Amino acid sequence: MGTIYIDSGGAAGNSGSRDQNAALVSGTNATVAGSVVTLDGSPDLSSIVTSGANQDSIRLEQANNANMKIFWITAFDDVAKTVTVSVAPTGVTGSNWKIGGRIIGSEGHDGVNVLRAGDTAVVNTSITQTAGTPWTIRASGDTTSGYVKIRGAAGVRPVITQSAASTNVINFNSKAYTWLQSLDLAQTHATAGVLSACGISTVLYDVKISDSGAGGVVVNAGQSVSVIASEISGVASDAIGGSSQNGVHVIGSYIHDCSGDGIELTGNAPLSFVLNSVIDTCSGRGVYFSSASVAVNGHPTASIIGATIYGCGSSGVEAVDADLRLLLLNSILLDNGNVGTEYNVNWPTQSFQLTNFGAYNCFNADGGLGGGNLSNYTADATDITTAPAFENAAGADFRLTTGSPCVATGFPGQLLGGGTGGLGYLDMGAVQRREFQGGRALVVQGIGTY
Repeated sequence: MGTIYIDSGGAAGNSGSRDQNAALVSGTNATVAGSVVTLDGSPDLSSIVTSGANQDSIRLEQANNANMKIFWITAFDDVAKTVTVSVAPTGVTGSNWKIGGRIIGSEGHDGVNVLRAGDTAVVNTSITQTAGTPWTIRASGDTTSGYVKIRGAAGVRPVITQSAASTNVINFNSKAYTWLQSLDLAQTHATAGVLSACGISTVLYDVKISDSGAGGVVVNAGQSVSVIASEISGVASDAIGGSSQNGVHVIGSYIHDCSGDGIELTGNAPLSFVLNSVIDTCSGRGVYFSSASVAVNGHPTASIIGATIYGCGSSGVEAVDADLRLLLLNSILLDNGNVGTEYNVNWPTQSFQLTNFGAYNCFNADGGLGGGNLSNYTADATDITTAPAFENAAGADFRLTTGSPCVATGFPGQLLGGGTGGLGYLDMGAVQRREFQGGRALVVQGIGTY
């Protein structure tokens, strides 16, 4: 479960396993017999770590293993001056070598290709790349060793910028159990996207994605992604989409100003949810269930809870197939469908509501943008259709004003032990107030103001 460090102050030939610019030890003529590497000179190997999060690695310049020149060290002999590595290097008859030291860049220097289940790549500083995908994930994580992780250093959100045509910033390569954290990912070319081929159990946590051209998060068929406390903006197609993907989980995130749908669920068994998130001013739908659904343990299910969906050019939430089973709760949908032919809520048939559940929502289309309010949806007694009275929705300030009808009228808190009065209820929408009585917070603030 080692760590690879990436830094603009490192060196292309380092192995990356030490968070320091220079290599720990190095030489010019390593030879290989199976998994044993004999090192030239008389390097001091006594401080090499052979397991755990600080496991050391060696870079062999001449190795021609597919997508790998860096190898994890599992044992060493400080007398014979040999190290044993986890994968036998190939093609080595005499090679430059380095153990430790931060590397520059990423895949172009074979750094991330070495990652195994449980390993982490730590990005210390921002990276700009003009050719080639910065990272293609080569190995899956698993439930024994954990995720393959790429994250920014503690307290840092480095920017990884890609400007090449038809080249994504990160290609997940359909690998399972992969994790991105505390990164700012930007694609500046009009023909390329940001994240492609997400596999099973991909996690984006505290990740900002911006793209002046193509797509945001592309999820492969049958795969799943969780987007947590993250932001996606500026993409020329769907912020989160793909082909027949099933599991899309968006939690405490902000999706805005995208040219396609905020979230398009194309799988026939969505098993997805949107929780405490804002979808703002996307040209397509806010959330779009676009595929015919089939039963999964009775019925496919999806949930939208505590969402704020505003100003999307097509529907706020739309489903095309009556077999979907959907929970829509405690959300605010305002002025979606501004193309004039769509709605805040667009259900496939009137009977769809007989086997789906919606309650404690605010639906309003009185902003003069041209769209309708409800299609094949009859408001529940707990729903309201008056304006939510945001501070400044057009300016992306989705806090509720003091007089908002959405204040303390959301899902009843008494089910969780709260009172039966207004203070026992959540606010509708993604952004909760913080109020105090006797020095005690009564309502915990949600994802904040954007």
